[in-house]
Amino acid sequence: MQTLPRGFVAGLIATGVLSAVLLIQASLGALPQVNMIAMLATLVSASMLVGWIAHFVIGALLWGLLYALIYPRIPGRGPVAKALAFAVGAWLAMMILLLPATGAGRRAVRAGDRAVGADRHAGAPSALGRGTWRGLCEALTACHEQ
Repeated sequence: MQTLPRGFVAGLIATGVLSAVLLIQASLGALPQVNMIAMLATLVSASMLVGWIAHFVIGALLWGLLYALIYPRIPGRGPVAKALAFAVGAWLAMMILLLPATGAGRRAVRAGDRAVGADRHAGAPSALGRGTWRGLCEALTACHEQ
């Protein structure tokens, strides 16, 4: 099946672009409380290296393959609309599942781009922006029929 490898590649490319955005953000000192890699490392009580590995495994394997599997059922016309719909769904999943697991929970949704107490987690708007980049990257390597 050609769809799954394409989904993996889409997830890998999207995760690579997201990683570049995260590195640029860190080098500029912008929103230092927004550190997805540290959040993942904290979640599994491991080093930053493990956080980076988890970031790529989740991005390429989980999101990339899920995108390929459900692509025909994603609402929207065309690959860009479908990829953006998927990105918003992935963002919602992060807000509902991942943030509560890290202790941020609903406070992160209400906090916007401010730090959440002593947490290093970002609010919902910045996460949605990064998710939109992911969707656009997935659209470029979409699993749609040519």
